[in-house]
Amino acid sequence: MTPKNRFKLLNGLSRTILRLSKRTRQRTISNIKRAMPYLRSTEAYALAIESYACVVSGVLDTFWLNELEIEYEFDQKTKNILYSGKGAVIATLHMNCYETVPLAIQQLTGRSTTLSKLPENFPLVANNYQQAEIECIDKNQPNSLFKLISALQKNRIVTLHADHYANDIEMEFFEQKTKAPSGAALLSSLGNAPLLLGYSVKLNDARYRVYFETISDSPLGKDKQLHKEYMNKLYRRFEQIILDFPNQWYWSYNRWR
Repeated sequence: MTPKNRFKLLNGLSRTILRLSKRTRQRTISNIKRAMPYLRSTEAYALAIESYACVVSGVLDTFWLNELEIEYEFDQKTKNILYSGKGAVIATLHMNCYETVPLAIQQLTGRSTTLSKLPENFPLVANNYQQAEIECIDKNQPNSLFKLISALQKNRIVTLHADHYANDIEMEFFEQKTKAPSGAALLSSLGNAPLLLGYSVKLNDARYRVYFETISDSPLGKDKQLHKEYMNKLYRRFEQIILDFPNQWYWSYNRWR
């Protein structure tokens, strides 16, 4: 199938799935209203359907990574870090196609490493990363953190999804109390690497624009309070990005618990 026909098929199918999945649909709409309480119920429902369709089609794009067209945007400071030949940590979000950021890094630098859950009985997922020449470390492995640190020591650029729920750090996200992971800050500290932000915006059927920003141009050190400050700074940017592109973020996740 062409990317255009694939997008049309998945777009329609995902909309049907969400309409039939009551619990997922209710959680999605509830999360949208938490973040944007000013939306009417009809607007929140329409956004739930649109965002779910975008993410489903984006997730399926991971099976055709080498067919995707990627554009890049970054400032001079961030460009210097990416092309320095040294390691870096990139925090990203669950938006559209989850692997466009590590794909962009591989195309730009040839030194891309990411962390993902690799299903044991579905080797095709791992093959997708191999074909795109992205080093993928299995999150299910108990030594995954040490492998990420080792990748940084080899001057690779590591991408982590940082917008999910975890018990590490207490914070507010869209003025709602929750908890978040500290993995990106911890890895910057342990791997002696700068901390960046990366996210992608879907432009059309198989075309994405990936943005990179610098959060800290130097390693964060061992101060846990500093880790918390930078993760809060990162999450403020997450909020802005999500509000700019609400139809491309994965609202269905149980983010506030």
